[in-house]
Order: sequence, then C-alpha cells, then structure tokens
Amino acid sequence: MAGIGEASSIIAVIDLGLKFGKTLQWYVSTAKGAKEEVLLLISDISSTFGHLHQLNELIEKNKKTHCWGDVGVQDARKCVRSCQKIIEKFQKLLKRSSVPVRPENFTQEDIDLSKFGHLSWPLYARKFEKYRQELSMVKLDVLLLHSSYMVSAGSIMEQDRYQRQIADLRREKTSVLGRLAAIKQSQSGPQNQGSSKGTYSNPFAPRLEEPQSFGSHGPYPSRRGDILDLDDPLYPEIQKLIEEKVAQKKMEEEKKAAEKKALQEEVIQNWKDEKMKELDEKAQSIDAEKSKIYNELLRRKVAPETINDIISDLYPPLTLDRHNDSHRRGC
Repeated sequence: MAGIGEASSIIAVIDLGLKFGKTLQWYVSTAKGAKEEVLLLISDISSTFGHLHQLNELIEKNKKTHCWGDVGVQDARKCVRSCQKIIEKFQKLLKRSSVPVRPENFTQEDIDLSKFGHLSWPLYARKFEKYRQELSMVKLDVLLLHSSYMVSAGSIMEQDRYQRQIADLRREKTSVLGRLAAIKQSQSGPQNQGSSKGTYSNPFAPRLEEPQSFGSHGPYPSRRGDILDLDDPLYPEIQKLIEEKVAQKKMEEEKKAAEKKALQEEVIQNWKDEKMKELDEKAQSIDAEKSKIYNELLRRKVAPETINDIISDLYPPLTLDRHNDSHRRGC
C-alpha cells in the first residue's frame, strides 16, 4: 500500500469492520442467544475501528513529519491487515455453511442464527472470544502507535503523559495475552465446559474481563505442558514483551548507576570546595601573621632577605595535602 492506494485500502478495511458491526447490531435486535457476547464484540469493533480511522490520519501526517521510523509505519500497516483478518475470521465463524466467503458483501442473511442457539453456541464460544481478544490486542497496538507518535510530535508535557500511557498499554497487553493463553489452554478441555444440563453459561465472556490468576507464575500457564513453543502464534508477542521488560530493567539499572556516580562526584566536589575555602581562609590568616612578623623584624633593623628566609622557614607553602595533614595533627 502506498499513497492514495494505501489510504483507500485502509478506508476499505475500516468500512468492512463498521459494516460487520452494523450487521451484528441487526442480530442483537432480532435474536436472544449469546446477546451479551455479541454486544461486547460490537463495542470492541466500534472502538477499534474508530482508533483505526485515527491511525489512518497519522499515517498520512507521518509522510510529512516522519515521527515514526520505518518500523512504526510497518507496524501501522500490520494493524490494518490484522483488523481485516480478524473480521474475516468472525464472518467465517458465524456464516451459514452454504454461503461462500465474501468479506465485503457479508450481510445479515449470511449469519447462521442456529449457531447462537442454546445447544450450539458452546461449540463456537471459545473461538468467538479468542477472536475478540485478538481484536483487543490489535486495538492496544493501534493505541501504542498513536502514543509513540505523540511522544515524538507532542510538547514536553504531552510526551510525559504519553510515555506513562505507553507503560499502561503494555501492561494491558500482558493481561490480554494471559486471557488468550487461558483460552488456548481451555481448548484442550471438554467442549461442554461451563455448561450443565438444562442451563447454559458462556465460560469465557464474563470471566475473561477479570484479571487472570496463575499463582506466582504471572499471567501465563505454569505447567510444562502449557508452555508456549516457538510455533505458537502468541510466542512473538510474549517474546517481544519479555525483551521490552528486560530492556526497561536495564535502562533503570543504568539510570540508577548514573545517578549514584553523579551523587558521588557531587559529594567529592563539595568536599574539595569546602577544603579549598578553608585553605583560602588559612592562607589569609597566615599572610596577616607574616606581615606582622616582617614589620616587627624590619623595625628591629633585620635585613629584608633574612626576614624572608625566617618567614619561609616558619611558614612553608600551604597545599591541600599539607592542610589536611595539619588538620589530622590538630594544628
């Protein structure tokens, strides 16, 4: 995507998402099953694609400002592609089997209402929630891109505010990754988990909004069999977060070391300044004493050369080291 073609492609993706959201609104107004889950998705779509519209504006601005580097531009384009793929996955999940895949022309007639039924929905609930969390992840990436742009383009006060926002967004990404890991773990369990005879409750939508807890191992499964491998789609995101945290910790340690060094240098300089001040005061006192002795010996008609020799013997040149020695001897 480049130039006008890039902008129109992004607008097409935004239009795709908003149209799908409107289609889901029709479902909510006519059906009962899984209404809460669908309403959450509609809200997420509206929010994510609203931010995607703002991202499109920043992509255009960046062509002049260059606040993003090449990596930032690539990440922005990746977010657009990810939004498109997630909407298409939702369409494929909810469409009737007889309907061909046609993302741009997906309508309310394409939705298989039977999938939202009392008995059928548990078969689709996990994938539905997984895709919704993936959409949340993309929204956070879009917000991170916006914040990183403002760190470069904004005022000093705005930069500080967006730096804090970036830290909050990264923590939220960790929570979403934890929820995605929990869904992945649950997919190996029974398909009817969370339901019982005569009743149905979605095992994910209500609980996944709350922080996940896995004991002392953080937001990811801790048993060896649940560790994500290199081929897992979540691995790059988790690896990236780990690298960011390591880099952040290293920066904090370097900052502390620099502050400690600066403090040590300040203490040493203050000590030197204080000693030099004492040395100057002592030198002034000695000069006054020398003047008295010189005048007294001169009054007694002692030769000036002899007077100078006497004074040199009495008062050797004062240095910082000799000044410290005199303090140590109690002089």
